[in-house]
Amino acid sequence: MSFIKKLPPPPDVKEKQILKAKINSLEFPIDSKYKDNQGNIKQQICFNCQLEDGYEFKSWMSYYERPSDGSNLGQLCLTLIGLTREEYHSVREALNILEKVSNIYVQCTGYREWQGKFYPRFKVVTTRLPPLQTELPSPTPKGPTEETLSFIKNSKEMIVMGVPMNEAA
Repeated sequence: MSFIKKLPPPPDVKEKQILKAKINSLEFPIDSKYKDNQGNIKQQICFNCQLEDGYEFKSWMSYYERPSDGSNLGQLCLTLIGLTREEYHSVREALNILEKVSNIYVQCTGYREWQGKFYPRFKVVTTRLPPLQTELPSPTPKGPTEETLSFIKNSKEMIVMGVPMNEAA
């Protein structure tokens, strides 16, 4: 069947082992099946991740608009700020940048059994992140580049006259 994806077998990992994983996507906030003491539905973040061998999994974390520095989400945001040396204005902005960083560490917390196979469960390591592999976009927009400013200065006369700037116009 062409619509069924063949996944690699579950990795052979030991409990508490830490691995590097790629974030394929983040989904947040997602309503949880859990409720707080007042009966309000809690919210979560779903980390859709992949190990280097291709094994895909989901890891979940509580979501808060204003996490405390002692919460997992708060620690993860503080670790991200330390890594990127950027200040973020919201949890959403930090999580969007984390998704662009795309690499995290995960720790095996145990296993679940399904059809006779044991599948590892992973949680996100919040106190450290892999080194950055690429330049991240700045959370604050930057002005035009020197090249753009030079082009505008050199083309000032044509722009004022309304001359089309490309062949298609």
